[in-house]
Amino acid sequence: MTQGEHEVHIEISKEDIKFSIAHFTIFPDGSRERLHGHNYRIRMVATYVVRADGMAVDYGLLKKALRKVCGRLDEYVLLPSGSRYLRVEETAGSVEATIGSSRFVFPAADVIVLPVENITGEALADHIRSDVLRALGEAGVDLPNRCEIGVSSGDGQWVSVIG
Repeated sequence: MTQGEHEVHIEISKEDIKFSIAHFTIFPDGSRERLHGHNYRIRMVATYVVRADGMAVDYGLLKKALRKVCGRLDEYVLLPSGSRYLRVEETAGSVEATIGSSRFVFPAADVIVLPVENITGEALADHIRSDVLRALGEAGVDLPNRCEIGVSSGDGQWVSVIG
């Protein structure tokens, strides 16, 4: 930073930056939760240097990237590709997921298979952070010096990833 520049933390947490998914968490012993849904909210805390013009970044561009990423996940069944317990196979027009004695068959258009080990708040926060940074880069927006993404599945319950 040059003389007179300083860092700021910009927090974006709007009511419409959210998505709904269906999933089940897989536990360390290979058992799983029942298939269920969540309405997730997302917040971002981005660290930028304030430029000579008094601005750090256009907040609208941050919100646009967050909404874009949320829109990609909204109203899908999420399955992990990296679980050692879950087998996911895509066939003609469907996705079959098998874990233990349970077998699920979903229309392929309703499923996103994420490159994570499990569909948890922790994994979602990390995936979303990477996706938001990619979306900002694709839009030509300066990347923050530090980016925290928080994921909430309900009031008073947040998980964040920072990097």
